[in-house]
Amino acid sequence: MAEEQRPDEIELFQLRRQVTHLEQERRHLLQEVADYRHKKQEDPVLPAQIEQHIQMLEQRVSELTTQRETLSRHLASVSEQARQQVLEHNSLSHEQQARLRWREITMEFLRSRGMLFSNMPSPLMLETFEAEDWARLEQIEQGPDTVTPGSQSALLPFSLYC
Repeated sequence: MAEEQRPDEIELFQLRRQVTHLEQERRHLLQEVADYRHKKQEDPVLPAQIEQHIQMLEQRVSELTTQRETLSRHLASVSEQARQQVLEHNSLSHEQQARLRWREITMEFLRSRGMLFSNMPSPLMLETFEAEDWARLEQIEQGPDTVTPGSQSALLPFSLYC
């Protein structure tokens, strides 16, 4: 009978050891749960002003992202239009390119002439003119047929081009 008690005692000892170990593990887990709950309660709560500021910044980021996407699409569209214009310009004949260039030059001339006339000196300003200023005004009044000092050529009459 002593031999029968021996395995029971060993088994009982092992069971007690397992119970002790499980109780320690249970206490450890209960402590971890308590620590987690305590930590969760200690999580910093942001003041309402800071939360509003964060929301405002997030909204601004969203708006800027939308603007960036819109501008990217616009840039792609404008780039495509420019590319198409370059292709069209390159496909123009020599005569068409000459006419287009002539139109650009004459439009620039007309704009410049308009700026010149809109900025003509007032009668009070004329009183302060010096000899060089009077000479320049006289050249403008005579028109483009006059040759300015240092220029290499004058405009030829239109009839010579025909």
